Amino acid sequence: MNLLKRLRVLPVLLGVGATLAALGTTLFGDMRTAPPGAPTLEPARPDGGRFVEDLVATKFSNTPALTYQPRDGELIFAWQIQPPLAPQAARPRDVLVVVDTTASQAGRPLQQARNIITGLAAGLTAEDRVSVWSLSTPKATRALTRDFQPATSENLAEAARALTEVEYGSGAADLAGGLDKALTTMAPNRSRHQVVLYLGDGESAFQPVSEGARIALGNRMDRGDVYFFAVPLGLKLEPQNLHGLAALTGGAVVRLQEDVAAAPGRKAFVDRLKAALDVPVAKPEKWTFGGEVGELYPTKLPPLRADQGTLVMGRLAKPAAAAVSVAVSATVNGRPVELKLSQPLPAPAVDNFFMNRMVDQWKAAPHKDAPAMLRSDRALALASTQVKLYRDEFLTQAVWAISADRFDEAEKLYAAAAKVDPTDKEAAKGAALAAQMKAGKVTKAALAEEVNKKVNAQKISPNEAIRTVLQDPKVNEPVPPAPAAPGAAADLLKEAAARRQIEEQRYRVLADATVRRARQLLRADPEGAYQDLKRQRDDILAYDGIGDDARRQLVADLEAVMREVFVKGAEIKRQADADRQSVARTKQRLSEFDRQADEQARDKDRIEQFRQLMKEARYDIAYQEAQLMVQEKTNRGLPVPVANTASYIIGQHATQLREWRELTRIREDRFLLAMMQTEKSHVPYPDEPPVHFPPASVWRQLTGLRREAYMNSNLGPNASESQRRLKSAIEDTEVDLENKNLVDTPLFELLGFLAKKYNVSFVVMEEYFKADGVPNIREEKPKLAATQLRGLKLGNFLDLVLVSMNATFIVRPDYIEITTFQRKLEEKVTRVFPVADLAIPIPSSVNLQTLQLNQNVQNQTLAIFGAASGAANFLGGQFGAQGGINGLGNNNNPLGGANGNPGPFGNQGGNLGQNPNGPGGGFAGVGGGQIGQFGNLGGQFGIQGGDQSRLLMSLIFETVAKGEWAQMQGVSPQPGDGESDAPLLTAAQLNSLGYYPPARALIIRGTSRYHSAASVKLRKQDGMVGLPAKPPGGAFAIGPGNGNMGLPGNGNMGVGAAVAAEKPALVNPKVDVVAMRKAIGGDPRTMWSKAIDQTVTDPGLIVACAEFLMEFDEFGHAAEVLKGNLRKGLATEAWAHEALAVALQAGNGPPVEVERAAVSAIDLDPADAKAYLKAARAEDGLKNHAQAVAFCKRAAECSPNDPTPYANAMAYAERSTDVRSDAVLWAANNLLKRDWNTSDGVDYHKQVNDRLPKLAAKLQAAGQKADALAKVAAEQTRRDLVIELQWQGSADLDLVVTEPTGSVCSPVHKRTTGGGVLKADLLDQQNDRSEVYTAASAFSGVYTVTAKQAFGRPIGGRAQVKVTRFKGTPQESTDLLDVPLTGTPVEVKLVGGSRTELAAVQDEMNGDSDLRSETTGSAVTGGSSGIGAGFGRTGSALTSPITSSNGPTMPVVATETEARKPGMDGAGDVRATYKLNPDRKTYSVTVSPVFAGVKGELALPKVPLLPGSEK
Repeated sequence: MNLLKRLRVLPVLLGVGATLAALGTTLFGDMRTAPPGAPTLEPARPDGGRFVEDLVATKFSNTPALTYQPRDGELIFAWQIQPPLAPQAARPRDVLVVVDTTASQAGRPLQQARNIITGLAAGLTAEDRVSVWSLSTPKATRALTRDFQPATSENLAEAARALTEVEYGSGAADLAGGLDKALTTMAPNRSRHQVVLYLGDGESAFQPVSEGARIALGNRMDRGDVYFFAVPLGLKLEPQNLHGLAALTGGAVVRLQEDVAAAPGRKAFVDRLKAALDVPVAKPEKWTFGGEVGELYPTKLPPLRADQGTLVMGRLAKPAAAAVSVAVSATVNGRPVELKLSQPLPAPAVDNFFMNRMVDQWKAAPHKDAPAMLRSDRALALASTQVKLYRDEFLTQAVWAISADRFDEAEKLYAAAAKVDPTDKEAAKGAALAAQMKAGKVTKAALAEEVNKKVNAQKISPNEAIRTVLQDPKVNEPVPPAPAAPGAAADLLKEAAARRQIEEQRYRVLADATVRRARQLLRADPEGAYQDLKRQRDDILAYDGIGDDARRQLVADLEAVMREVFVKGAEIKRQADADRQSVARTKQRLSEFDRQADEQARDKDRIEQFRQLMKEARYDIAYQEAQLMVQEKTNRGLPVPVANTASYIIGQHATQLREWRELTRIREDRFLLAMMQTEKSHVPYPDEPPVHFPPASVWRQLTGLRREAYMNSNLGPNASESQRRLKSAIEDTEVDLENKNLVDTPLFELLGFLAKKYNVSFVVMEEYFKADGVPNIREEKPKLAATQLRGLKLGNFLDLVLVSMNATFIVRPDYIEITTFQRKLEEKVTRVFPVADLAIPIPSSVNLQTLQLNQNVQNQTLAIFGAASGAANFLGGQFGAQGGINGLGNNNNPLGGANGNPGPFGNQGGNLGQNPNGPGGGFAGVGGGQIGQFGNLGGQFGIQGGDQSRLLMSLIFETVAKGEWAQMQGVSPQPGDGESDAPLLTAAQLNSLGYYPPARALIIRGTSRYHSAASVKLRKQDGMVGLPAKPPGGAFAIGPGNGNMGLPGNGNMGVGAAVAAEKPALVNPKVDVVAMRKAIGGDPRTMWSKAIDQTVTDPGLIVACAEFLMEFDEFGHAAEVLKGNLRKGLATEAWAHEALAVALQAGNGPPVEVERAAVSAIDLDPADAKAYLKAARAEDGLKNHAQAVAFCKRAAECSPNDPTPYANAMAYAERSTDVRSDAVLWAANNLLKRDWNTSDGVDYHKQVNDRLPKLAAKLQAAGQKADALAKVAAEQTRRDLVIELQWQGSADLDLVVTEPTGSVCSPVHKRTTGGGVLKADLLDQQNDRSEVYTAASAFSGVYTVTAKQAFGRPIGGRAQVKVTRFKGTPQESTDLLDVPLTGTPVEVKLVGGSRTELAAVQDEMNGDSDLRSETTGSAVTGGSSGIGAGFGRTGSALTSPITSSNGPTMPVVATETEARKPGMDGAGDVRATYKLNPDRKTYSVTVSPVFAGVKGELALPKVPLLPGSEK
């Protein structure tokens, strides 16, 4: 019957839908979207496309007044006031253009806004001024122009261009706040025509505009003589804001019809806009209606436009009045005007009954002085259609109520219909009929018989007959099929047997698939696997299309697996719980370990500070630091580490020791001073000037200069900045791998990490390694015993790691080259070192003639002494004859003569040798230097003019890289020092050394870590960065990736890579790549937008480009790509804004832009709860906790039966520094007053109870009252009905509760529209098992309770049902009932239930499960759960299809789904169920009305776009 009733109304709904579509097009403007570049089509109709206007204006536009008489003695009127105003002289305009730049405006709407501003600037006069504002989130709302600018101003043109070149559609609007902010720049000036021109969709998702706020804003603009005009742009429009503000200020909504991308279209639209701006508007100051008017709405006359009617309604004090009149004192453009208006009244019309509802709603509205939001004719047309639908809905539901014997509800529904249409005869007759049937005076059978007679006799209308006949339930009974012919019985039996066999085979496949899926899900989700098996078993038991034997076999197989899953699943759940507890304990231990590690690190740092103080001899401060360390540990009750105690003792002793030593020093110093004075008194005056030596500081400076000049790491003269930077990075930067496992990291990945972290570039000479037998150096891993190398500088780190891979490195001017040892040894560096200070000896001040005489005498004496010494040769014999150590050199031998011959003071070249170039010997610490201590030419006191270059070269040859030098002429190795050793290197790899006397410079060609030239040539293309070109065979480069494309400081185009040799490529002759590259430029903020605008039409390219840049951590470029996409409007879905938020956040973008991108989804779909939760999480990350709570409230309005908005709101409130008690109460009440499905592993009630004490303490600390929170936990645990099935043993019983509305709550359907929630099949329960049905708010009536035996038998073969009514209230009562296990139901009656409407049973929102991670941990099972992925499991067999060879895919397991379809406010709801039929091809849908017995009268619905229509 209900379905037929709906079908009867269907034609009406379709007709209304067409009318509303036409009306919406007229009211809300352009709602069409076209791809970029699509041609604009001219209207195909000869009337220019005005059919829509004609359709809407047909009935009411030509009727200035309407009347309706609901009852005798009362008359309702509606007057469309349109004053006849003369055109006014144009005033200079101040146009405040507010452009909506939220996410819904991305692409075409913003392009249209730019074109409108461009056309407006061209169409205004020189005296007009314009200011442009961008409207988005509160922090992003800003002015694009510098105050008001002339229409010809370049600043205005820049603002227009900025809408598509700088701005982009993102964020959500705070419309009222943004308009308030912009209006502060408009100073009141009645000599100018001040206008707010809004371009957008009117949506205010960030901060919704309430009716009161909108009226206050409109009145403020009206008082300032500011007119609000709107141009609707976008797909989804908010008419309350667009039309409401226009009606309050005397403005208008001007919809866009032209193609403003072209100049003619812009001009045509601006002409229409200017015409709307110039329409005279009367702003009433005083008004007086005639005495015939008794009741008037709105109570305050709004601004009256001359081009459209303004709706005024009310009741007449004199119903017989022939006309209505009003006298108005108003101003037009600031000039006073007196208006006397009068309108004749037509005769009342029955079809105008909708006026009765409009007047009643206006009368009950909180703002009776507010006008209708639409122009009068369209407001009447919308109300006419809507109120007629309301009346028909009440009448239809009344028929349903009578068919269900709910006569009280039928009477209320007929009464509501009579209020909507007091003259409706059907409502009056229906109310009388319901009263008679309630009293038993009329029965259904008698009524049906009477109606049939009347229909046949045509004594009643067909409409009344249909409504009455449909009350007979026999109408919907199926017609029995005709009996089959006797001859076809055998064929039918064969066909039935064949069908049964096919069905048995098909269900065998389904059963096997269910078993396989259950085994797959067992480890991750044992409860889900068990429920799937149970659903499949129940389907098989209920399906009569298979034979009994096959059914028994299938059921037995499934129950066997159920037992297995039941036992193993319980163990898995217990193990999972144990694992969770173990993980929790481990985390606690790790936390304690981390705390101790942090404490130890702090102690280590302080001890290091202590050590540094001790090293600097600041013993007193070190002693104080040690005292402080010990005292802090003692005060905190912690054990004092031995190191701290030792530091204290060391500091104490060091302080005392220093004091003692200082005293000793003073004593000794003063004693020596006294002795020195004594000695000085005996010293004669010197006969020659003393020798003065430079002070120690000068020597240190000289040593430092020499070290810097002669170190092997010298960069050479005129080192570049990049060379010095690389040298600093190599020698000063300490490597931190951030817990990377060194031995498992390939070379390519390791170098990439170092390049990014330390901003250096690497070039790996891949071909050289291939020549050495290493085919893939990229993937080579370090062959080290340690997985971490801490505390090493970058150079030492590279040495150790590369040596393990038989590789080394060279530092080039701009990068580090990874190469082979052979290549490094073959490539030499030539350095020139000035060594004059080393080669030139110190001048002598000795009398050479006297010295020569003394030498001759001494030589003769020593010769006699040497002869007497014999073969032992003094020291030669003392220290071994053969090969003994000789104190004297012999004939240029730097290490003395052979066989110890000359003795300690031998002949030539000895300590007093004559050869100026001969190396001298030495004895007893005297001499040993070049040419001896008293050598002649060039010795310490020798003749000036000689140098020591030969000795310096010999020293380098013997001590620096010994064995790697080419042989020096005149210098040969000494015996025993490698003279017979084979060369270490090849001839090409040997170093060479030379000395240039005129410049006194040492020239070295050798192996060096630092090279001043690149090994490969560099090339640079136009607009690109110079990178190492590939050597013959190939190389690859790795750059730092910080916005630079290649080497540091050489560009900003992305990640570095080696430029391969030029290869032939396809060339598009229509595109000049070089010219395009130059035109695009190199600024990331503009280049991507230009590139996308010129070349990209496929959104897939945006995805690919952004993904590529994100992979290389080029977040700034990725963000600009996504912004360019939004400017062009290629991909404007929520994912694009989410990706932009990620890129901006990863790239440390401005928080304002991050917030815009993160909240964009709520502007795209203001009814999406998941979008509000994501926005709340983003606001919480930005520390905007109050806004996060507000978004959670909006999410709860969209999805009131999901726990996540409330739970997250509590978490945000707890984090907030300004926590509000009302937000906490709202969240706690909603979480505690109902039961939630616990299959997601979250106990929301426990979380609330754990958090409430903390929040109460926080509120008290903030000075707020927290008394209400203390009562929440107790008050919100009330439940109307709790039914608990209890048994013992390992058996599994199923609790099935049939509610009064017909809904069935069972283990396979755990939530119902009756408000019931079932906790069942908890595998981790022990022997005491139970299943609990809970209805926090339940319907009154009879509940049927059944206990079904899934498998096994409980202990004692019995089970009990515990029924608790009104739990937690003074009326609480408990009953214990024995329930049979045979399936016999037990009835439970509930009187006084609090539920009055069906509960919404909606599928949990799909998406990211981390949306509820603010308050909950991960799910118990391995699958996703919570708001993100549903309170069940992901990928379960419930929705997983299997492929059949005989047809399309079919679900493995089918379950019945129940939903609530709400009716009128306070009237009956519709409970709809749909289930997949056993044939797996069709669905069965059942629809039944539910009446909850609402107390009192039914609330009448609201007329939209009229005061009082908003909640």
